[in-house]
Amino acid sequence: MKVPTWNYISVHVVGRVRIVEGEELRAALSRLMDTYEQHMPRPVMMGEIPEKALNDDLRGIVGFEISMEDVQAAYKLSQNRDKESYHNVVEELDKGDEVSKKVAEEMRRRRGPAAEE
Repeated sequence: MKVPTWNYISVHVVGRVRIVEGEELRAALSRLMDTYEQHMPRPVMMGEIPEKALNDDLRGIVGFEISMEDVQAAYKLSQNRDKESYHNVVEELDKGDEVSKKVAEEMRRRRGPAAEE
């Protein structure tokens, strides 16, 4: 019996974990916000958050850093499909949200020029 599976890309990181706290955590979150909020319609910066609310939120965050010793990656992106099915999957993903479109882009990249035939 054939069982359908979803397309996926997974990455497993093996290494030593170090907990990040205090000012180091605050600085790391500030950098993350500066990077990812800038593309939002109404970006929020760390300095705009009231200090009490920020401190309350920081108590619920566990920051960590991983010193990577090994990275294991695997993917299944419909490479087991015939050409027509593969193209249909890519076309349908292209109609979806940004994540779906990125999966379609990765599928085209991995399949190479042969996928365009």
